[in-house]
Amino acid sequence: MAATAAAPDGGGGAPAPSGDTGRVGDAGVVGRTRRTLVDLLHAVGPSDQDPDPRLEERFDVALLVTSELVTNACRHAGGPDHVGLLVEDGALTVTVRDPSERRPCPRRGDERGEAGGFGLALVDALAERWGVIGGRGRGKTVYAVVRLS
Repeated sequence: MAATAAAPDGGGGAPAPSGDTGRVGDAGVVGRTRRTLVDLLHAVGPSDQDPDPRLEERFDVALLVTSELVTNACRHAGGPDHVGLLVEDGALTVTVRDPSERRPCPRRGDERGEAGGFGLALVDALAERWGVIGGRGRGKTVYAVVRLS
């Protein structure tokens, strides 16, 4: 069984909940995306009669990876044009499209300077795989796959 959701992005994708269309790069897109993902995960999760004790941990990982990708698009690329969420075959695939040509680059632990910047290290550690598609004149899409089962 597959389930999809277009997270509210304000950039021409699915409309945001409650009629809030938002704007590309607006700070609320991360929270709206998280709420959309929570709804999606609960819709495809096991019934209360047969709960998986590790499910909450896997959902937390999915939320963290998704939040990091959307936050990076907001912080470094002008905001997402589109956020896609697909649950299929026991895995979540998150895609975040943005207009920037700049490819994400994980920081090394010994780099100094601006606070933060280590989100991709978390994505790399927690996701089954992640990568970048495009980046040649029309923006890029960063994706990550998180195992849910």
